[in-house]
Amino acid sequence: MATPRRVNQPRKSALSAFLILAALGCADQSGSDPRYVLESCQRVALIDPSTGQSIVGVEDGAYHNERNRLYLSAYDRRAVERSVRRGATALPSGGLYAIPLTELFASGAKSLTPRRLLPNNSHPSEIRPHGIDFNESTNEITFLNRVYDQKKGTWTRSVKIERINIARLDAPRVSEEARCSANDVLAVGDDILASFDHAVCDWRAGLEDIFRLKSSGVSIGGGEAVYDQAAFANGLAKIDNDAIAVAATRENSVLFLSRNENELEETHRVRVPGGPDNLTRSEDGAIVAAVHPSMLRLAMNRRLGRGRAPSRIVQIEPESSSVSVLFDDPEGTLFSAATFAVETPMGLIAGSVTDEGVLACPAAADTGRDQ
Repeated sequence: MATPRRVNQPRKSALSAFLILAALGCADQSGSDPRYVLESCQRVALIDPSTGQSIVGVEDGAYHNERNRLYLSAYDRRAVERSVRRGATALPSGGLYAIPLTELFASGAKSLTPRRLLPNNSHPSEIRPHGIDFNESTNEITFLNRVYDQKKGTWTRSVKIERINIARLDAPRVSEEARCSANDVLAVGDDILASFDHAVCDWRAGLEDIFRLKSSGVSIGGGEAVYDQAAFANGLAKIDNDAIAVAATRENSVLFLSRNENELEETHRVRVPGGPDNLTRSEDGAIVAAVHPSMLRLAMNRRLGRGRAPSRIVQIEPESSSVSVLFDDPEGTLFSAATFAVETPMGLIAGSVTDEGVLACPAAADTGRDQ
């Protein structure tokens, strides 16, 4: 069982280490022209149907091709962390949401109200979902839920891997303990894989960042690691039942891993123009990655709430290892700190760990995709 992490005090040393590493890890700007130009995109505000408030922190998402629907995981991490530092008796919650793409790309749509998948009257409201995956063969959404418990004024955080069936939302959630540093989840065959971005969750995690130690990776559920040679393993994407892609954020690379008995082995890697975050797979087999061009500006925005961070979305062809830019907002003016993106026949959608709503870029005749 994963050990809960005490979070009642600010981790100043870890933050300092993160900022030092971020200053050293800024990526060069990409020279290629983006497929979706900035002027054709817009940010669409999302309104929570239960609270009436704007949804902040759509960190990850998954595309349901058959229903042309997008599933989103969201919670305001900075608001939760502020409440923890203040010693609040209750913390902000988040949610899982569903959006039809026809509504998202409707002409002139500036805001919309998505469907909340876990209404408060049928499930506990204490849900703070992080990484998310959708399995069309089982109709299941798998997600990481960051759970906070308070005892004697001290908040501790643990992580659970949870599953819901979109056809039976009133049924109890299937849940198991995850590693304390679990970051993303992926259903592959009968297994649920989980990435973990650090080998440990105490002060030694800062050392992993400073020295870019390759000690994070992928586990089966919350169990033993089947791969542990990445520097900050992040998003996951399925290639097939015997191969996956994993984002190595601190290496500015996407790693391609194949199954060898009970382990995963790296077959090749692709360098990308920034630190890759979440990954999705397009219908044609390409990998879409949200990458962070400036880790320093991301740190200032994410940790301190200062300024805006660049957003960049790239596409990777697994076989040729070619990389092309889909979207680029160097100043984060339109959309800041994008952490996931998915390309659909209707266009490109992105979410952010800190910004409000989602980014929507309608497909055009010259995007190179079949419409």
